[in-house]
Amino acid sequence: MVEVSVDDRGRILVPKDLRDKLGIRGGERLSVDERDGEVVLRPVESKESLKELKGVVEDSEVSPDEVKDIWSE
Repeated sequence: MVEVSVDDRGRILVPKDLRDKLGIRGGERLSVDERDGEVVLRPVESKESLKELKGVVEDSEVSPDEVKDIWSE
């Protein structure tokens, strides 16, 4: 567990090793929720990003989900 601070504007810094482990990149959006008194952050999948993939793998044996996984590496 890593301890972080909340600044006066309510911002926190997600440590680099955790961002790397979870694949969170700068500019990426996260959803913020409360569950059982804890703050939960989750990456938000961009629907625009998925729309960009439409038609890219026509007549291919690679599924759109596989392309999404490869693209997010």
